[in-house]
Amino acid sequence: YRQTLLPLYRQFFIEESEGTNLMNFFAKSEFKVCPMCLKDPDPYYRLIWNLYEVTVCIRHSVYLVNRCPKCKQPLQALTERSVFGRCTECRTPLTKAKPVAAFEADLMYQRRIIADYSWLVERTERGERDSLVGWRLRLRAVRMVRKLSVDDVATYLNMPAETVAAIEADHEESPSLPHLLEWIRYLCGSLQGFYASRDSEREGAYDPQTCTE
Repeated sequence: YRQTLLPLYRQFFIEESEGTNLMNFFAKSEFKVCPMCLKDPDPYYRLIWNLYEVTVCIRHSVYLVNRCPKCKQPLQALTERSVFGRCTECRTPLTKAKPVAAFEADLMYQRRIIADYSWLVERTERGERDSLVGWRLRLRAVRMVRKLSVDDVATYLNMPAETVAAIEADHEESPSLPHLLEWIRYLCGSLQGFYASRDSEREGAYDPQTCTE
């Protein structure tokens, strides 16, 4: 369980029976590596790199690699037959992949993404399992406090307004977790801000300025 991404998703659910199908929350994933991290004296992979929207190694400010530098085949997730740091197909060392420096805009965007995921992981490791149950209603409430329309959100997320409205209303529509976090970042700047707005409201002192970009 601790070696999967499931703890990241569980934060949004108190129990399986809550309206949303958990599987709909899972994002597309692909195996990626940082060639610089593989050259480290203690080389490593990071589980979070498997998430589709994570494309940059924050430590080295380079784009992650998802194909073998020699045979160009997509990299495969580790199995008992894998050789650490080598292509599954041709056994080429992945350290031979040429590091490509990330653009500053991409690096900044990735830092926001990693900050949200890292915060979720830290909450899980501290045993804080207070899920964001009711996140759909919270999305709608924050949107209205910020005087944004469904069309505003739909335009930003590049999805039909009808889909945004259905998700808010819990009509069996589910975004993937990365898409939901992008939605939250649009409304609140970060997942931490989203939690803060919820906690402030619980205490009867909800301040819309708590939840800003």
